[in-house]
Amino acid sequence: MSKLSWFEQRVERWGARGDMLLLVVLGVILYLPGMGSVGLWDPWETHYAEVAREMLARGDFLHPFWESAYFFSKPILSFWLMALPMAIVGVNSPEQGVSQWVELAVRLPFAMLAIMTMVLLYLAVARCFKSRIIAVIASLVMATSPQFLFIAKQAMTDMPFVALTTSALACFMSAVFVPEAGEKEHFQPRRGFLLAFYIFCALATLAKGLLGFALPGAVILLYLLISGEWWMLKKLRIIKGGLLFLLMAAPWYLLMSFFPGKDDEGKNFVKRFFIHDHLNRLSRGVHGSRGTFSFYLDQLAFAAFPWSAFLPATLHKILNRFKGVNLSSQTGPPRALLFFLLWFILCFTLFTLSITKFHHYILPALPPLAVLTSYYLSQFWQSSWLSRENRNLLVMLLCLLLFIFVARDISMKPKHLLDLFVYNYQRPYPYHLDARFFFSTLFTAAGAVIAVSYLFKWHRILLMGTIVSALIFSLFLSHYHFRVMSPNWSQRQIFNTYYQLRENREPIAAYLMNWRGETFYSCNTVVQIKKVNKLKEFLSRKGREFVIVEQRRYKKMLDRLGTDYRQKAKIVDKSSNKFFLVQIDGL
Repeated sequence: MSKLSWFEQRVERWGARGDMLLLVVLGVILYLPGMGSVGLWDPWETHYAEVAREMLARGDFLHPFWESAYFFSKPILSFWLMALPMAIVGVNSPEQGVSQWVELAVRLPFAMLAIMTMVLLYLAVARCFKSRIIAVIASLVMATSPQFLFIAKQAMTDMPFVALTTSALACFMSAVFVPEAGEKEHFQPRRGFLLAFYIFCALATLAKGLLGFALPGAVILLYLLISGEWWMLKKLRIIKGGLLFLLMAAPWYLLMSFFPGKDDEGKNFVKRFFIHDHLNRLSRGVHGSRGTFSFYLDQLAFAAFPWSAFLPATLHKILNRFKGVNLSSQTGPPRALLFFLLWFILCFTLFTLSITKFHHYILPALPPLAVLTSYYLSQFWQSSWLSRENRNLLVMLLCLLLFIFVARDISMKPKHLLDLFVYNYQRPYPYHLDARFFFSTLFTAAGAVIAVSYLFKWHRILLMGTIVSALIFSLFLSHYHFRVMSPNWSQRQIFNTYYQLRENREPIAAYLMNWRGETFYSCNTVVQIKKVNKLKEFLSRKGREFVIVEQRRYKKMLDRLGTDYRQKAKIVDKSSNKFFLVQIDGL
């Protein structure tokens, strides 16, 4: 064994606790700063935050409510996560708008879930692979992947789902994966991790629905089918764990299944949640179908960049690892590698087969992909150089080409990054806030380091150069790009202007809009105008009124109102490239 360098000696003394502390600090630096300085993004964040606000306003924490009807599309956990900190900072003030702390309050629990996932994934990988290096790189890859980063900074239901299912599977692996085959007969799972597995499955079910337990269960079942390790079932305490799961997850679903309330389309909970938002999304399509088989290949390239550039080499390495091997005879790390590989394949296949496709649906595949990538990348640190099979010139050339193409696409069209988590992919990107030069410069430098390091066999420089470029990229996205983009996807600044200008509770209307932010930031007092004659009726009141309108509809709105109103209308806020706040003085 070669003598350890000074740096490696420090790392050895640092230990696993130091690794986890480092990951927590990284998560805090990446996700928390600036979280409360930008408004909630339409429509996901403002929609869910309004449901949570209504919980506080109505004093009903069991039956989600939106505007004037019940809301059955999402389970309850995310709303509880938002409502509790909202109650602490205060939010219900139609006279002054939402609290200035509300964005930080509603987003903080989601960021904390992301950081928790980093730590639990580290523990599982370190135990199963017997390698702190692989574990640290895996959590680092996941944490700095753009899609995971952006969604960790937002109050969306997807982070609780992914964080809790990932944590459940990480705890499962920490509980039952043993290093050697000879230990199986007398092995007893770690009770704490096994208990956490069932708890996380229950919470994931309350966060996203049936996939909360179906996804972890399917991954475990697929692994047992491939590996033949059915002995695990005897160790899982399925009856006790199942009872605990039902005690936590079932009561709310039973309550809602017999609840007679209806949503805004007249559907009860069963028809809306189980039929429309589960079965129909998968089999028929909801909000329209998007993409084909290659759809999520494209999105993964952006979602995990720059790490996704190593995907060809990662797959090549793993396929060589299992070539001609009897999977049922594997022990130690190869079993864990097989588990993560099947986890990734199942997630990718499931969401590819789904008729309804949004870019962010592929998020559950990022944690296992991060582990598979780290398994390959760790060799750059652990070995004097790569083995012959890993120095395949064609494979490395594919990696470099993939890096170049994805980097070029992001540099030319940074909107690819925002499309990873937004709802409407046609919303205009504010190119006057151009980040293309920064991306081009960073990616050119990173690509040069990777190419030169491989050519001269500077293996550790290759790894560290990739890590540094990923950290710079993620810090820029979190601290600058997300912040400067937010005013164009949020209505907070518009409503701040409205509350500053209005006197004597002058009303505000939303003209032909359904972007959710107008409802949340007005505390559900905005007047929704769906027809032109209703707008004239609204403006016929004494005094001045305010109207929010999409910029593309502003001129047509004035044309329909006529000359008298055109002379009275004045745009008082242009901070968004999507909306205008219009002040109209009374006739």
